[in-house]
Amino acid sequence: MSDDKNLFMDLAGRFVNGSLDEEQGKIFLGLLQKNPDWASTVRENILVDFLLQKLFLNEDHFAGFPSSHEDHEDPAESENWSKVLDDLVHWEKNAVSLNPPLPEPDLFPKKESVWLKWLQPKNKMPKKVKYSPLANFFFMLQLGILIALVFGFSIAHYREINDRYRENDPIPSARIAETVDVVWADDSESYERGQGIFSNKIKLVSGIIKLRFKNNAVLLLQGPSELVVNSPQNAFCLHGSISATVPKEAAGFGINTPFGEFIDRGTMFSLNIDSKKVDLDVIKGRVDVASTANKIEQITEGSGGTVDLMKDFTPRKANFDFFMKSEVFDQILNRFVEKKLAVKSERDLRLNENPNLLINLDFQNVRKSSIENSAKNGSRFLPEALLKGTVSDEGRFHSTRSVRFRNLKDLVLLPFNRQFSGLTLVANVRLDRLKNQGNVILSGSDFLQEPGAFLWQILKDGRLQFLVNNRQKKENEKLGSSYFRFDSEPCFTYGKLNSWTQVVLVVDPQNKKIVHYLNGKMISEIPWKNPIPLHISEAAIGNFVDPENRNRAQFLDGALDEFLLFDRPLTSEEIRRL
Repeated sequence: MSDDKNLFMDLAGRFVNGSLDEEQGKIFLGLLQKNPDWASTVRENILVDFLLQKLFLNEDHFAGFPSSHEDHEDPAESENWSKVLDDLVHWEKNAVSLNPPLPEPDLFPKKESVWLKWLQPKNKMPKKVKYSPLANFFFMLQLGILIALVFGFSIAHYREINDRYRENDPIPSARIAETVDVVWADDSESYERGQGIFSNKIKLVSGIIKLRFKNNAVLLLQGPSELVVNSPQNAFCLHGSISATVPKEAAGFGINTPFGEFIDRGTMFSLNIDSKKVDLDVIKGRVDVASTANKIEQITEGSGGTVDLMKDFTPRKANFDFFMKSEVFDQILNRFVEKKLAVKSERDLRLNENPNLLINLDFQNVRKSSIENSAKNGSRFLPEALLKGTVSDEGRFHSTRSVRFRNLKDLVLLPFNRQFSGLTLVANVRLDRLKNQGNVILSGSDFLQEPGAFLWQILKDGRLQFLVNNRQKKENEKLGSSYFRFDSEPCFTYGKLNSWTQVVLVVDPQNKKIVHYLNGKMISEIPWKNPIPLHISEAAIGNFVDPENRNRAQFLDGALDEFLLFDRPLTSEEIRRL
């Protein structure tokens, strides 16, 4: 008992000093309940304040219980003290605990379905929803239907946009595989070897073109002729001579004419169309002739026929002389290429004697890591150009070569330093893709720093762009972004991809203009009100790397066959003869 008394006195002292914690307070209250006569050692108002402040109890629990020393006398002298203690003990047994014990954890709780909650209306959502596999199934079904609807709408929208802008479709219906002595009509676009054909009209005055369709059907079209490519499976020919070779996988390929439709079933045939009739000759396989609405003639190997203005079909034996075999075309093509190479060789000899030609890189005699500058006047200050990472590729003709750029590190370095008052740049390029933000043709290493330094490139949207640094250099000046900018109209479309195209830039400060040419034709003439002298140092062909952003792709995504630099502006007639 003496130990309890000593403990009680110690706790009472802590209580008076305000250092009694909650656990010690509970022990103190327990001793007081067991020994009511010890209450004389503390005053009742201190005890009540402890219960309110140290145990953080609510005053509502003390309804009717005295809480101030002004209302009560010394507990030893009070007749009601025993009642007070009885009420206190009663309250202690029946009071609600402020820190109730945590419930025992449920080792196997029932899952609450988030999907079922989502399916329930908000005003009827229960407070707790049990897991339901069926609800999950229906939710996932609805979600799948929603995704399918969105995806289907996106595909339909894409097809609509694709049909609306077919000229920008990266996969053309056909391509010009070869051209031989072609003279294009004035009202027709002139096409280059490798150029893509979408829904385009092809009109020849003379010559032969080899047209390869996406499904590998091949047409040899001889001028004079006029043909429209409708799709990878169909073309319309108004007049001309056609020799068609269609593999089995392209069966169903059709050629429409004013006299009816000729549907191939995997064969070789020829068509000769004029203003009065069309002659068909089947060399191999079968061709269906739909000359009238209700009748189809099946013409087999060795047979032919004629369809007249009345769309009546007259059968006959095939005339094999009208069909041009592939080996015959190859012989004609080889003679044409030899002739073109001879003309090019003569032109190069004459060109290299031009005193204004400073650079001529044709990439025909590429050494391991350099290429000779063929321009006689320019070879004094630039004897050769250095190749960095590039690879050799097929050139504009079968026996010529080009240099191809593939990544950020590929370039042709021109180690020289020179100023220009005016100049002409010529490049024969073949773009594989329009993916890079810029496809640099020529740039100087000082383009970002020096006034007069310039850059020439093909933008992602197909425009030719010429930039000249116009920053006025000052001490401690940060890198500026003031440039003269000269952009042509978009001229490189998807139809120009994979085909050789000659681009020319003429800087004419005397007449204060910048002119762009495409395949010898002027496409833009932009005034330059305040021309400044041009400067180039350590020039790079086919690439430019921003020193502040070395990961930005601006290399020429394709190949380059010939690069020329003249130190004066050329005339339109001179450019036409290049």
